[in-house]
Formats: sequence, C-alpha cells, structure tokens
Amino acid sequence: MHQRFFLIVTLVLSTAIALMAQQPSAPQRSYRQARKVLDDSIAAHGGVEALRAIKDFTLKEKGKVYARFQSPSAEPPFSAGNSEETLNVDTERGYDFDDLKTANAGFNNWVQTVIKGTDGQNFDMWSKTATPIANASVNNFRPQMRRLPPIVLLEALDRASTLRYLGEDEIGGRKQKVISVLRPDNQQLSLYFDAQTNLLTKYGYLYADPITGDSEIAQTYSGYRTVGKL
Repeated sequence: MHQRFFLIVTLVLSTAIALMAQQPSAPQRSYRQARKVLDDSIAAHGGVEALRAIKDFTLKEKGKVYARFQSPSAEPPFSAGNSEETLNVDTERGYDFDDLKTANAGFNNWVQTVIKGTDGQNFDMWSKTATPIANASVNNFRPQMRRLPPIVLLEALDRASTLRYLGEDEIGGRKQKVISVLRPDNQQLSLYFDAQTNLLTKYGYLYADPITGDSEIAQTYSGYRTVGKL
C-alpha cells in the first residue's frame, strides 16, 4: 500500500512539473521577453566580450546646472550655470580621478577626487583643503559611470534574474522596447531600447520628490558612432 501510494504521488508530481515546463508562468514569459531585448541590445553594442573588455575610460562632460527652487523666482525657468567634469576610471586597478567645476548664482565649486583602491581624498581646489574618503572605491563614481551605455547594460546582465518586460513606448517618434531591472541597491530601473537598432535610448527611475511629487530621473543616449568593436 505504501509503495503504491508513493508511486502515485511521484507520477502526479512529475506530471505537474512537466505541465509547468510546457506552460511558462507570467513572470517567466516577462523575463524571457526582457532577456531577449537585453541580449539583442548587447549584441548591437558590440557583444558581451567587447563590453567586458572595457577596463578603463575617460568621460568628459560639459553642461548646465540649474538652481532648482534656489533661484530669485520659485517658478521656472531657474537660474542656470555651467558645469564641467572629467572622470578617469581604471576598473582593473581600482583607480579614479575626477575633476569637477560648477558655477551658478554665486556658488563656485572646484573639487578634485583621487581614489586608489580603498584610499581616497577629496581636494577642494578653492580652499586648498583635503578630506579623506571613508570606504573609498571605484564605485564611488558609479552614477557617473552609468552615463556610459556599456556600464548600464553589463549591470543589467549581472542582475538578469530581475529582468522583466514592461511593454512598448515611443521616444521622439521612434518605437521603444522597455524592460526593468533591479539594481543591487534595490532601485528599479526602466531601460528603453530603440526597436529598430536595439541600442539603449534611455534609462531612468521613479522617485518621490518632496516638492513636485512623483518624478523621474533619467539619462538619455543619442549620437551613437562605432569605435573599434563597440
């Protein structure tokens, strides 16, 4: 009797597992769609081997900074200033050098940051002072590094189990495929990919702004060109 009961239970469980394998659940379907979108994009950007071969890079930026809710008027347009930044990163050896200058509405800042492994210093170039950085690492500049598409794509690949397909959208009249991924800090990102080129168009996340309410911080990418395998 016990042996027969065991065989029947085993057959029922095997049948249930087989049916589950044939009929993927909604999360499984969502993951598979999202994974294909990400894999297609990585291929379009040069392939995973080429992306992982990036060990060092220099990022130079010039732009505007706005005195948000710190301008003469509480309403836009806010006072605008200038920002200039150069970031050198060597991920293999754990080196960072950052030079950041900003000027806006009477505020002038010039800070240089040097990180070597777990040692780091912030240098205020105006006051000629240095401040040690606690728990220094290359990841101190992870937000700036995410301005480069390969960094965003590799982070998503390393967190592939959290990928989900969100659907389609449109940016600038072009169709987009949208997926989400959960970062190690539990921040949920939305990634937009051009449906024709498979290149990353935008990534962003939602947050609760204390003044304007539900808002989005986003990074957009345009003007792609081919350099070597990338």
